[in-house]
Amino acid sequence: WDASIGWGVPAILPTTVRGVVAEGTSHSLSEWKNKGVRFSSRAVLPPESTTLKLVYPDDDKGAAYLVTANYDVIMKWN
Repeated sequence: WDASIGWGVPAILPTTVRGVVAEGTSHSLSEWKNKGVRFSSRAVLPPESTTLKLVYPDDDKGAAYLVTANYDVIMKWN
């Protein structure tokens, strides 16, 4: 567990990512931004170099999240 980063953030995916990039794909935050991924103005983002994995909790038409390694720790314990 890394207390300096959260577990993840909701992501606003462009059509070039949603349904095209597979769930579980990982990139740094800066790489996701370069792909056109946007975030709420209130989102607390980790450092640009943080690796984030794409997760669709329901399906690739619903909510999308970019999650940190802390997410995997949470899932391991739940």
